[in-house]
Amino acid sequence: EPFWFRDEFGENSIGRYLSQGFSISDGKNTSSTGNAYCINRNILKNTVVSVDWTPDTVGARGFVILLSNEFSTSTGSGSKYLVYMREDSTLQLGKVNSGAWSVLVTSEDLFSQSTEYNIQTVITSGESSTNIKVYIDSVLKIDHTDSTNPLVSGYCGIGVNTGTNIFDNLQISGTRVYQKPIHRGAMLET
Repeated sequence: EPFWFRDEFGENSIGRYLSQGFSISDGKNTSSTGNAYCINRNILKNTVVSVDWTPDTVGARGFVILLSNEFSTSTGSGSKYLVYMREDSTLQLGKVNSGAWSVLVTSEDLFSQSTEYNIQTVITSGESSTNIKVYIDSVLKIDHTDSTNPLVSGYCGIGVNTGTNIFDNLQISGTRVYQKPIHRGAMLET
């Protein structure tokens, strides 16, 4: 079933997420602490995530969480893709697989302090691979296909590693995946 979600953070909407370390003020979702997360409560596949990100302090590091297999505020466990943005540094697409972090692709783009950037990710999952495209201000920066134990569905959200990071205009769309239990009638149809 199609899914579409948008949050402009015009009100305190933290209750819509599994959240830790964020606050809503002046229509922005802000965190000044490390290990802050906002994770949407739906399992999705073939997902588009778009968010405006501002690194507000020197060394600010934010990330977009893609296809996490766990509904948790921990980046150190489970499996997920992360788009990692570093102020005055690089853009990385990484993968956490059973708690082990690996960098899949690095783009040498520099982000400037107090400048807003639109980060958009497009994830297309097949049976044996997942393609991830990352755009910065509508310019394609990363196009990577993962065929080594690819993740095909999961939770999506935003997070902060260090520094003050400001997020706005979060949009998530995709196909909702339901975990349907087997009912008794299904057993009779064999």
